[in-house]
Amino acid sequence: MNYALVGNNDGPLRLIIALKKEGVKLPDFVGLQKKPHETLLVKYLQETVNIDFNTGFKEDGLIELLKNHQIDVLINCFCNFKFNILLKLYSCFNIHPSYLPMYRGRHPMHWALILGEKEHGITLHKMTSDFDAGAIYWQEQIELNKNMSVAELREGLMLKLEEGFPVIMSCFFKNEEVVTKSNESIEGSYLPRRFPKDNLLSEWENSDWIYRKVKALRSESSPAYIKTTELEYIPVRDVLIINDPIIKLKENRKPTIIKVLNNKILIQMPDEVILQMTTELGISGKLNKTSVVL
Repeated sequence: MNYALVGNNDGPLRLIIALKKEGVKLPDFVGLQKKPHETLLVKYLQETVNIDFNTGFKEDGLIELLKNHQIDVLINCFCNFKFNILLKLYSCFNIHPSYLPMYRGRHPMHWALILGEKEHGITLHKMTSDFDAGAIYWQEQIELNKNMSVAELREGLMLKLEEGFPVIMSCFFKNEEVVTKSNESIEGSYLPRRFPKDNLLSEWENSDWIYRKVKALRSESSPAYIKTTELEYIPVRDVLIINDPIIKLKENRKPTIIKVLNNKILIQMPDEVILQMTTELGISGKLNKTSVVL
């Protein structure tokens, strides 16, 4: 069986290294939808010395590149374009960062953390014309906590994938039967794609939600943010729950700014929880109690 491995970021690289470690056959073609930064590109070139490696393509470009190979199976590790023609040409599999059928769609890790799930997983499934559908060939879960960032969750899932991927690929090569699971369930879920505007902190009636949202997004290039009366957008890089008996709670049921000191903001939530938010460095002096919109 000849196969191609495509994806984005460090996903395919980590799988190649895992396959080498276990002595499992490597892909005949490795491709990245987007060209990576220089340091990561060097690592790819080091690990794909005897493999056809390409970057910068969508479906049409990938089809052309694969014409030079006798590919039977195509495995997608985080390419984010839809496979249409490719599904007719190859047996296609997808690695999706959720425990399907839960959290189909884009940004499942973000949603799982923000919504306060206790567990989250990663799945290898057969691709069909429907999003994140098709029989499940392998999946694993890890436990979550409310302090976890998207980057930390991704790392936990990738470690599970590095363990499981060589095993399932070895089964394919040995023609061993793989017990699959259905990807259809009335309990399955599909959540919408998130955009940077969705990272605005606006759920002020729910201290748990605000806390989880800041923690989840603190590792991202687009973190949670607050808005000022001058319509400035101030990134929030971390949040803590403050238990200080000296702080006198105000008697109201609205979120209230207690203090602004440099890049720290103390906010009393409606449930009397005190949150200390750390905003982007370098904005000292731009904030005061009346300039932040809650």
